[in-house]
Amino acid sequence: MAEFETKAAKPKTPEIKPEYKEVLNKIRGLYTEAGGELRHKPEDYGLNKYHKSKKGLEVIFDYGVPEQLYTPDGSLTILGSHAIGDTKKFWSELNKAYDVEIIKPQRDDAEVRKRSEFEYQTSYSGPLIRIKEKQE
Repeated sequence: MAEFETKAAKPKTPEIKPEYKEVLNKIRGLYTEAGGELRHKPEDYGLNKYHKSKKGLEVIFDYGVPEQLYTPDGSLTILGSHAIGDTKKFWSELNKAYDVEIIKPQRDDAEVRKRSEFEYQTSYSGPLIRIKEKQE
């Protein structure tokens, strides 16, 4: 009887464009400066071709933590598994580095939970913002 060796192939993910890496690294740097701890890199997750932004770069938050960067090409995980730092300090530094437009404010948890427990458990709390690097 023949023996077969099998190896699980790691799924190929599209390369992260340099301009997106730059933004990811800047946001991750601001997060660690605010006391956050990172355990994964965006490359660990790759580009998700869904959740594309229609206009520029957008960031979705969950309870003060930047979770996903939405780009015209798809979404990228910003932090992955992490320990939360000082979210107020992070937000302040983010606003110094970028022009921030709130597209959708942070949700009212009590209102969402009344409407749908499923939505409450499975969706980000927000806010959803659009960012543009400040010009000096």
